[in-house]
Amino acid sequence: MESDIAGYLHSLRTTSLEERAMQRQELKSAVDVIKSCTPVQQRRFYLNRILGYSFTEIARKERCSEGAVRLSINKVLKIRKNKKIAYVFGLLLSYIVEG
Repeated sequence: MESDIAGYLHSLRTTSLEERAMQRQELKSAVDVIKSCTPVQQRRFYLNRILGYSFTEIARKERCSEGAVRLSINKVLKIRKNKKIAYVFGLLLSYIVEG
């Protein structure tokens, strides 16, 4: 995972100025999204979207309802409106959760 982040950051140095500006904006957007999520939302999103856990598995693991899990994940998806930041968001979130 750290190599993915390093690879992404390396790509910031090896692309054109315009591409770098767009990538930096994506990175800033991803960081803003993560900062606006609660730790519970971050964890549930990571488990579901990055590691592939189902709502049922997460609910069982966290001893809560599937509805609560679904609500947390949907809030993150609503915050993360811009799908262009999905990859960067996933990398940063996995770094934070596993870090």
